[in-house]
Amino acid sequence: MYNFSQLPTPVQQAARFLHESGESAWLVGGATRDILLGRSVKDFDFVIAGDGLHWARCIARELKGAFVALDEERLVGRVVIKHEGKPLWIDVARFRGASDQGDGVSLEEDLSLRDFTVNAIALEPLTGSVVDPTGGGADLGSATLRATGPRAFQDDPLRILRGIRLHATHHLIIETATWEAMRSSAPALSGIAAERVREEWLQLLAPSGAMARIALLDDLKVLDVLLPELVQGKGVTQSSPHSHDVFGHNLLVLDAIEGLWPWVESGGFWQGELARFVEPMTTHLQEPLAHELPRWLLLKHVALLHDVAKPTTRTVGKDGRIHFYGHDQVGAKMMGEIMRRMKFSTACVQYAEQVLFHHLRPLGLSQHLPPSDRSVYRFYRDVSHDGPDIALHSMADQRGKAFATDRVEVVAVVTRLLEAYFEAPERFVRPVPLLDGNDVMALTNLRGPAVGIMLERLREAQAQQRIRTRAEAERFVQREKGNLQAGTSSKRGERGEASSRRRKF
Repeated sequence: MYNFSQLPTPVQQAARFLHESGESAWLVGGATRDILLGRSVKDFDFVIAGDGLHWARCIARELKGAFVALDEERLVGRVVIKHEGKPLWIDVARFRGASDQGDGVSLEEDLSLRDFTVNAIALEPLTGSVVDPTGGGADLGSATLRATGPRAFQDDPLRILRGIRLHATHHLIIETATWEAMRSSAPALSGIAAERVREEWLQLLAPSGAMARIALLDDLKVLDVLLPELVQGKGVTQSSPHSHDVFGHNLLVLDAIEGLWPWVESGGFWQGELARFVEPMTTHLQEPLAHELPRWLLLKHVALLHDVAKPTTRTVGKDGRIHFYGHDQVGAKMMGEIMRRMKFSTACVQYAEQVLFHHLRPLGLSQHLPPSDRSVYRFYRDVSHDGPDIALHSMADQRGKAFATDRVEVVAVVTRLLEAYFEAPERFVRPVPLLDGNDVMALTNLRGPAVGIMLERLREAQAQQRIRTRAEAERFVQREKGNLQAGTSSKRGERGEASSRRRKF
């Protein structure tokens, strides 16, 4: 049962303000749908006959919120206001299809131009009156997802992704004619602005159970348009311990990473010795990298595409075993191209490239247990704050194979890496230098790149706890000076290693 008083206070104030100003306002879209379903609502959309930009600006001023011009051509404005410690969005738009004077389109016509019938219901917030010209209420009752008309996906093919998301999050059955219309309209996604595709893609990827939604996108041939590199993994077989082709493995790893989130995981991974990392790992993964985009969501994107280069690097040895040499390096470059194509920020691109480039390293460390202090230091020297993400991805990668379980040796490495990051960052992640470049030059007369190499050797010795004081550090660089000057080939190797850490993909 609808109750006006249950709406957030800013939404009530906005509705009253518009009414008292003589502007008839209706709540529409997902807000109305979820209100009728008794679900929580975060974002509210009003439609009016007048200028949405003007009235959004007035509401922002009245409620002391922030105003954002969302679409100046279609006269859509947004009010952003704090409510109960969180941002709340109130969008105000003119009727869809209205002329520049706001004439010629009614509320019913606006609703008929929307995507799905369940999103084409209008609610008058003050009286509770409902306008439902397309039968959305009945479809909500029968849990049916139906397009408002035959042109719904031609008008905006991005509605295909939205439909798959609604199918999953609201447990709606996609009506047959709607499914066929989605499938036939998939090729038109190539003409949609990359920024819009990216945002809808992330919304689809975020909720749990993403693997099933990706499989549906594949059935609709959407992946052929948006992520053809992913589809190329179909039929690309792999040797044991893999049980699926590359495409299937990528999907399994996406599913596995969801099962490893410390805030939801119930399979025992975060128990025992790892239980102490639940809180810090949760904070780390929820940290935003760019534009409020959290690490965990980008990590899901990387998990889905982590073996994207396997089709192009596949070889078969004389023994019949299948190899994918260099797929991590080639994949990092491909990932960067995909991310830039989808218009992700530079920070997001660099994160994805980094995780993919180094995603095999925890498995490599498991070959020599326990990992040495030097190997752990070098891992974090190369990957910095992305190390815990790479460690967790490694566990998901193992779960996506035939045994679908946690290999003891990989768990040991992940535990060691998390210990280093969360409990000893001053040794392994952010070593506090005992000497700086000026100190090294004064003590050794070294110049140029040799100074940087010496400092790197010093940091590594600190991580191994071979050096603990400034006096020990001074003796170390004086002793190492001769080794550095004599080891030309070693020097080249260290330069190359430093270069690889700064690799531009």
